[in-house]
Formats: sequence, structure tokens, C-alpha cells
Amino acid sequence: MSKQTKDMKPAKGGSRADYNNDPPHDKTSGGASQHSFNLLHKPWIPVLWRAGRAERVGIKSALTSAGKIRQIAASNPMDNVALLRFLLAVLLWCKPNAQDELTKLPANAPGVPENWLTNLNPHTAAFELLGPGPRFYQDSSLRGKRKQRPIGDLVSEFPTETKVNHLRHAVDKQYGLCPACCALGMVRHCSFANYLGSGYTSGINGGAPTYVNSHKASLAATIAANLPLQAAAAEKPPWLSSDRPQNVSPISAFAWRPRGVWLGEPQEDRSVCAYCGETESVISQHSFAGGWDPPAVTHAGGKKFWDNDPHLLLVQSNARESGDDEDQGLTILAFLRPERPVDQHSKHWRRVVSALASTQRAASVVGGVTTQSGLLYQDSVSLQISSLRAPLPDIQADTLKSLKKSLDTLESNEWAQERKHPETQSALTLQMPEVERQVRAAMGKQATGQAAATATPLDAEADKKFLRDIYQPVVERVVDATAKGSPLRRRDAKHHALALLRKKIDKIVDKANQPAVAAADGSDAQDKSQKPAKAKRARKKKGDA
Repeated sequence: MSKQTKDMKPAKGGSRADYNNDPPHDKTSGGASQHSFNLLHKPWIPVLWRAGRAERVGIKSALTSAGKIRQIAASNPMDNVALLRFLLAVLLWCKPNAQDELTKLPANAPGVPENWLTNLNPHTAAFELLGPGPRFYQDSSLRGKRKQRPIGDLVSEFPTETKVNHLRHAVDKQYGLCPACCALGMVRHCSFANYLGSGYTSGINGGAPTYVNSHKASLAATIAANLPLQAAAAEKPPWLSSDRPQNVSPISAFAWRPRGVWLGEPQEDRSVCAYCGETESVISQHSFAGGWDPPAVTHAGGKKFWDNDPHLLLVQSNARESGDDEDQGLTILAFLRPERPVDQHSKHWRRVVSALASTQRAASVVGGVTTQSGLLYQDSVSLQISSLRAPLPDIQADTLKSLKKSLDTLESNEWAQERKHPETQSALTLQMPEVERQVRAAMGKQATGQAAATATPLDAEADKKFLRDIYQPVVERVVDATAKGSPLRRRDAKHHALALLRKKIDKIVDKANQPAVAAADGSDAQDKSQKPAKAKRARKKKGDA
């Protein structure tokens, strides 16, 4: 991290002026600026119309024509999520009961009725991105008080001097972004803002949250599907005030401000935007600092997040993940870094699909992938997952849970570690794509009811056979590739590995079925089974102390 980044200190939250009280002119430019870019009307949100035309639109057009728009169509999946959440915040501010009112609109409605958006008319100035007066999502206290940073800070796709691992090469402050792309980057921070070092703040849901959004045939239907179920409470939205909200609601959460920004003046000569390629008056520098601290209302699995966020993908946390026996419950699921082994990525996506299985909806799962240091985004990941065709009966849901738990445990490769041959882990990892294919096919049959006749939550023998049929050929191939010595020694190694595998399968399947038996009997077997593990962790903590 550069010295320049370390020297940057955040502006203190809660002390910034409302947009109505900002100074009337830009002191850094020596006078009033003639540039103007109002986000209500100027084109800056990339969309794909249902007729197939791609273009940019303003906030008002995005809402009033939402029925004619297929989807938000930014090149980075994180922007699609952030823009959708921002539009939801604007709509909820204008129409707190939008969820109920949208259902009353005719199916062929062009979009949100314009008379729903009357809140925007008296606050047009709050959406002005440039100019001498107050600016959208910008902190006037940064004006003229900080050394100018390269504009690439607004988007993770540009290297800048503090970003690494980029294949793209650029010279800081010599390239520029058009006003539309600057606005895009600023809104991205509302949902995705990673920790950049001293003086910066993470986003409202931490540095690398995973969001899930439902997708429908039009932007209007997508907006309706992703609105919170409850009506929004009346509050001053983030675009009207730089003061950090005391109470978090969907409006403030969807439009959170974890960054302090003040854009430099656009160049007088038009040039090519380095991000979208349009010829505009680009901006090459800005002031950049930390903004609102996240509301630490929930802490589980070692992560902080706003647990009332309807778009978060939440999974069950446990003491093993958090390092604290008392830290149980739901937590967010962050994406793994690209360099992690493929079996870990497979396990990650099994957790994603498992978390979505209960929702019974088609959705896109979007999140940011960080660098090894965890400070900066390296990539963005998006996966479209179709909904299951029918709800899962309890029988199949319990069986799938048992098989998933067994498979996760097998990936620890204890049968190989017992022989102290670490090279077998690499050989096993190479076999994982085929294992994943077989497991996915088997679980797909379970999910669609094709195997309901033979599956029961307590059918341990069927679970054991399922795992043996998949893993025995894998173990044989791994041993063939790694065992050394004579044919007799290699045969003995294979028999030993298969015996360990069968023993491990029997143990983990029996343990996976144990909670269901305890629940059926009304006993406390599950609680008793957990005590040795907790006692062991407690002894370990005591020893470390």
C-alpha cells in the first residue's frame, strides 16, 4: 500500500452538511463551473430494452419505462446489483407502499406511474453530479483539502497506484471517466465497498457480501420481486443528506455511502472515456476518503452485516468458522479468492445452492472476489441459478442435507492424511470435477422427486452406497497415480485406502443421520454429541492462553 493511501484520513461521519447548505461555488476551480450532469434525466444507467436495444437512461426513465426494459445491463455484475438496489431505494422513498401498489398495475403498464415520483421534483438539485453547487453523493468538505487521486478508484477494473494484479496497464491521472461512468462507480460503492486500508470503511454488509436477486421478464417485474415485504418507513434518504443515518432501513441500506468523494472538474476538451469508450468531457482526478461506518447490528461467523437486508445470501454459521462457541446463527457467505483449490470452490457453490434450495426461485448470485490481501476487488462473480420445479418434501430435503454433509467431510481427505501422503490431496482435487458432476446429477434427481420412492431421511445404507459408488473409483485412481513400490505394495496401498474410505463413510453417514434420530425420539442425543467437540475447543483455547 502506498504512503499516499496511508496518509489519507476519513472525513468524520455525521458532520457533513445537507445538500441544501453546501457552498454555492467550487473554490478549487477558481469560480463557478459550467458543467452539469443531472442523474434524474441524463443517460447513465445501462439497460437492455425488451426490443433488444441497449442504451443508457436516467433515473426517471428507468422507473417510468421499467415495463419496457428487459434488465439493467452493466458490464460488471456488481453494478447490476447496486443499480437495482439504488432504484429500489428511490422508489421506496417516493412510494413507501410500492410493493402493494405495483400488484394493482395492469400487466401491460409501461412502468412506474410518473405521479408516484413527485418526491423527485422539488429535489432535482440533489441529483446533480457536477456544477458549482451541492453534488450527488459528494462530500463538500473534501473540496480543495486533499491531494487529488486517480479517478480509477471509483471502479475496480482500473489498476491505480494502490491496486495490484491487473493485466490492464494505465498511467494514473492521464486516463479519464465520463460523468456517467463516475456515477456508476459511486453507486457501486453503496452495495460493494471493500476495505482499502487505514482511513477507509467497508460497505454496509462488509467487504465481500453475496447478494441474491430474483429476475423476471421486465425490469418492472424484477423491481416488484426484489422489494422488501414491509412498507418503507419515512426517512431522509442518503442523497439528501451526508449525515450517517442513526437507524437503518431499506432506503438507507440500499443507498449506503461508505465512501467520501469529490469529483474533479471535467476536461474542457472531449476525449474517450477509458471505461465505456464514449467521447465525452472526462474526469481524471477526484478526492477520495472513507465514509459511513457500517451499522454493526449483527455479528456472526466473524462477519458484520445488516441481517434485515432482503438481498443477502445467508448461511448457517458455526463455531468452527467463527472461532467462538457462542457465535452461532446465520452469517453471510463471501466468495473465495480465485487461487483457492477447486474442491473448496465446489464446496462453496454447494453451500450457495443449498441456501437457495429453500427459496424456490430463480435468482442471480453476485459477489466480489478479492485479492490475496483481501483489500481490493480482483473480479466479480455472477451465476444464474434456476428454481427447482417443485418444493422439496421433508424426506428428500433431509436426505440431501445428509449427503451434502457427508461429501463436505470427505473432502478433508482424512483417509489420505492417515497414510501421510500429502500428494494425494492434489490427485484427489483433480478428480473433483467428475465427483461434482455425479453428485449434482444425483441431487438433481432428488430435488425433482425422481428418487422419492427410495429416499428416506434415515436410509443410512442408501447414503453409504451412494458415496461408495462415487468415491471408490476416485480413490482407486488416486492411489494408482500416487502409490510407489512393487505391484504388491501398490495393491496393498489400494486395499488400505479403500478400507479407510469405507470406515470414514460409515462414520460420517451415521453421524449425519444421528440428529434426525434424536429429534424423532425427542432425546438430547444431539446436544450430547456436541459436548466433546466444545470441550475440546475450550481446552485448546485454555492452552493457547
